[in-house]
Amino acid sequence: MTTINDLPDEILLTIFKHLPTEDVSMSVPLVNHRWRSLSQTASLWNHLTFTPLINMSDEQVARALQTMPRLKSFRLQHGEDVDLIVDTLCQYCPDIRDIVMDRKRGPSTARLFKLLTQYTKIERLDVTVPGRSFQLDYAKLYKTSNSSGASLIFLDESRRLERIFGKLHGPSVFNKPTYEDIVQLLSEKKDILQYLVICSKAISTLPNMICECKELRCLFLYIKQWDFTNLDSMILTKLQNLECLQVYTNKYRLRGSFTAGNEMLRLVKLEVVITDPFPNSTIGVLFNKCPNLQHIKLQLEFLKDECFMHISKCPRLKHIDISFCSLLTDKTVKYIADGCAELQFLDISYCTNMTDDIINTIRSLKHILELRIGHWSGFERLRSIPLSLPGLCILRCHWSPDNVLAKLKAEFPNLKFTTSLDPLFSY
Repeated sequence: MTTINDLPDEILLTIFKHLPTEDVSMSVPLVNHRWRSLSQTASLWNHLTFTPLINMSDEQVARALQTMPRLKSFRLQHGEDVDLIVDTLCQYCPDIRDIVMDRKRGPSTARLFKLLTQYTKIERLDVTVPGRSFQLDYAKLYKTSNSSGASLIFLDESRRLERIFGKLHGPSVFNKPTYEDIVQLLSEKKDILQYLVICSKAISTLPNMICECKELRCLFLYIKQWDFTNLDSMILTKLQNLECLQVYTNKYRLRGSFTAGNEMLRLVKLEVVITDPFPNSTIGVLFNKCPNLQHIKLQLEFLKDECFMHISKCPRLKHIDISFCSLLTDKTVKYIADGCAELQFLDISYCTNMTDDIINTIRSLKHILELRIGHWSGFERLRSIPLSLPGLCILRCHWSPDNVLAKLKAEFPNLKFTTSLDPLFSY
């Protein structure tokens, strides 16, 4: 009688490609010597990504990594001791090429630069910046810094930036550039520039110059203070190839809106953190102009409900972070629930104007995997969330009494309950 062991190696390897990575590394080798040998085939691991299951503890993730010496791709979507996981990864997985840590997770500064030092050929290291609230692909940043092609990185020399970016060197990196340097370099590369990082004090003509770079795909602005008072936001729509836009500044004033501008069909990631007043109409129209957005983070002190009236124009949204927007009310959650059926991550923590009534609205988000909410201490209120969202994996509450959390953990053992005081949210 023919059995599975009679199949040729090529067919078995094809089957193994469709198994969970932890099964390939921990179960397949136990079958027999042949399967153990096949499980370490280099070509097999080119197609496997290890994404730890939600019910795996940090220690279980670490033990699984110890059995994956040929692992090339790792994606972390939960975890409390990220540094423990990173240390294990560095010790047992020498061939890593791709690391992604989703949903506002990342290692400490020391572990981050340990990864960059050890994995010199890494192609993606997309994590939350230590001590900051934004996501950055460090592999692309460092690879770009060593390229003299379609990239520019302007940095002020400061300890603050060094803590974020490390010590960047290379033909594309310019520390403390002069106004003349920036003008000349942007003019020279405006037809080929694809990746632009500016971390310095801006100049009044800089935004208009950036928008002449029609091939730009990634734009990262980390500005302490702009020295201009306003900008016509419509010019941003000239960047038709832009895929990722991240803006962090405490002084950034826009006038006008995107109404008369072009659609930005390639933009999938938008992160804006601004402490100064920001026109709500600009954000509202942005949803109409960027229908393919998948990831948004908006921390704007004066953000209001009407901004989200047209969020249904972005049906592909999977990640929404509007934490610390204190003026938002239950209406915003209603707009999100009605328009973003595919949403997987929602952070509305510290939105102090929202009430417990949003729980009834959140129930319609059937694909939600992680939810971060405000200060709710009532057991029945919190209990109703996992009851109505069976796919929910992580529920984070800003604060809740220990006895309430203990009862919830006992009733829902497969759901991770955390608070803002947990190590997971310490950075």
